[in-house]
Amino acid sequence: MSYTYDVYSSFMKEEVLSLLTEVHLPVEDLDLEKLSNFIILKHDDRIIGTVGFEKYGSLALLRSLAISQGYQKQNLGRTLVQELEALAKKKNITSLYLLTQTAEMFFFKLGFQRIEREEVPDNIKNTEEFKSICPSSALCMKKNIQ
Repeated sequence: MSYTYDVYSSFMKEEVLSLLTEVHLPVEDLDLEKLSNFIILKHDDRIIGTVGFEKYGSLALLRSLAISQGYQKQNLGRTLVQELEALAKKKNITSLYLLTQTAEMFFFKLGFQRIEREEVPDNIKNTEEFKSICPSSALCMKKNIQ
């Protein structure tokens, strides 16, 4: 199968939000600014995967890693995260943070380490994702990328 990677553009918004809803990820705070640092994975011109980050200086919050149901278990998520890390480096991001309830081992295998929420810098801790969208039971993880 051939896949293509693309940087998000506004005409993709509805399809991206639909995919995130399909895999039960939050979409309520995703506006055009937050979506501007998303990478899109396509197959036959259909969006089948996405991942993004919210940039806060040299730090970023990884958001919305999603692969459509019929395409999971093919290492596409791993490839998307690698593409995102390359984009983050180009934008001078030094560390990525994330919250997860279900994918700790997946991210651990990609080099992320579990940290306590108290260790997260305030600009990441004050995001909607941390304050209200993800439950306090979600695990926090970090990866230095530069």
